Amino acid sequence: MFELANKKRSSKRSSLQKTKIILIIVVVSFIAGLLIGGYWARSMYVAGQSSSTKIYQTERDSYTSIKSLEKVHEVVFVTAGIQDVERRVNSTKLLWTKLNIPLSKKQVILILNYEAKFGIDKSVQLQKDGNTIHVTVPKFKVIGVKPDEKIAYQVFDSSGQLLSGSTKDIDTGKVVVEQLSTKKQEKYLKHYDKLLKESATNYYQSVIHAIDKKYQVKVTFAK
Repeated sequence: MFELANKKRSSKRSSLQKTKIILIIVVVSFIAGLLIGGYWARSMYVAGQSSSTKIYQTERDSYTSIKSLEKVHEVVFVTAGIQDVERRVNSTKLLWTKLNIPLSKKQVILILNYEAKFGIDKSVQLQKDGNTIHVTVPKFKVIGVKPDEKIAYQVFDSSGQLLSGSTKDIDTGKVVVEQLSTKKQEKYLKHYDKLLKESATNYYQSVIHAIDKKYQVKVTFAK
């Protein structure tokens, strides 16, 4: 009887020990899982923060590429403040013809305000002959165009006729760019030719006389 009781007690103790071991393993596994899960979550959070920071920085970055550099020698002799009125008209044409559909016109009138600078972009040629210095000025050119800082342009009129619904709209931005181009300003070179020559003559006479007043200055202009 005693042996049977001892066997039962021993069996219970063994069972309790096994249960304790299983509980310990479960608890340790649970704690390890929490630690691993927390570490993984923290890693993902840090990675997410790092990723979002990189995206934010990329959006704020700017890149500049200098394609070419050119050393120039520019002298401005005349600066003209110009107000230019430009009228453009679009209309719809009949299919396969050059005939305009009646009452299909769209019109825009623009007023442009800008400064145009005229002068030279090459060096002058100097030649000394006794007490005379001959200055040969190269051909005048448009040096630059600067739109007015307050009102570069304004739409004075924008209208369309009764059947102008299908007519193409006039691109005012394109008109402004065309009118401010260097090529468009070349027409003023002939208009200001006399003033440019007077200004250039006075400029080089002043420069040379500032060095030595004994010299006579003769200015000629390339054609």
